[in-house]
This record gives sequence, C-alpha cells and structure tokens, in this order.
Amino acid sequence: PTRISMLKEKEVLKTETDKDGMTHTTLTRVPGEGFIFGLYSGEPISYANGVLDADTLLATAISDKDGKISFKGQLPHGKYYVRELAGPEGWKLSDTDYLLVISDDFRAENNEIVINLDVPVVNELIHNDVRVSKTDLTGSESLPGALIEVRNAEGEMVCRGYTGEDGTLPTFPAVPGRYTFREVWAPEGYALSEA
Repeated sequence: PTRISMLKEKEVLKTETDKDGMTHTTLTRVPGEGFIFGLYSGEPISYANGVLDADTLLATAISDKDGKISFKGQLPHGKYYVRELAGPEGWKLSDTDYLLVISDDFRAENNEIVINLDVPVVNELIHNDVRVSKTDLTGSESLPGALIEVRNAEGEMVCRGYTGEDGTLPTFPAVPGRYTFREVWAPEGYALSEA
C-alpha cells in the first residue's frame, strides 16, 4: 500500500488599510481548494499481471479546504509523476510534473509506503499589475500629491494613496474586471477632477 501527499496553495488578493487611511492590495498565498491532480506512471512498470504503460493515468485527487492532496492505493514499485489537470477559474494551472519513485526506501512502520512532496504546488492568480498616473489638464506634467481612490466593480476599495514625485500611485495587482478611479484631493494650485 502507498500513500502520496502534496500541498496546494493559490495566490489571492489581500487588501489592507493602514493607520493613515491608505489602502494597498497585494498578492498572498492561501491553501488551494478544488484543484484536480492526476497520478501517472512515469515509465513502463512490470507487475504481477503484466506491464503498466508509461504515462498511464492511474488515479485523480482533488485538493481539500486545507490544500491537501492525497493518493492512496496498491501501486507497484517504479517511477511516477503527478500533474495538475484542472482547477477553479481565475488561476494559471501549473505545468510542472512532480516526479516520485515508489520503493521500499519509503516504507513506514505500518507497512505502508509514505511519500510526502514537501514543496507546495502554487497557482498564480490571473492578474495584471496596474499603475495609475496623474497629470495636469494638458497631460504633459506629472502631478505628485494627488489623493486617488481605485475601486473594483463591486465598489470595494482596492487602492487609496497619494501620487509620488513621478505622479503615479504604487503598482497594485488587479484581476480582470471593471475598475474606477477618482481623485479625492487635488495638489495645491489645481482644481479637483470630478471625473
């Protein structure tokens, strides 16, 4: 008997407001639930009833709420690999094959072969890094010191900050969708844009 365990993580957006009232969105990792993986033979493997062809899908598993993936079964000794097959919409699937060898070297006390793939499989969130800039009415002069708010389609604040010396807000990650931004404080000597 063999048990193979893996961990799954995914990137998500994390939005925080600091003590000065500025809002920043960053990427962070959390356990990835609902990602489907397949266990494949990595080479022709002989067993009592014949030969198992290379690249044969032997089992599938889905990551749980804690990001845990587990394959269990009676598997002949040999080389195998685990491949990500599908997942929730919004994340890039991993194209890495995770190689492993089943042999008596991994036998545990209860006569079960236990293999833990320690490095988590991480899926990148589909996003773009966005940078908002502020200029004067002519578009030729960058304006530092403008307070800008950016909200997503649900009206949630994803960025709030002052433009820097180059007239831009710090870059923030944004998933595909509609966003609006508005100026809430104009630099000295300029009228507030109401657009």
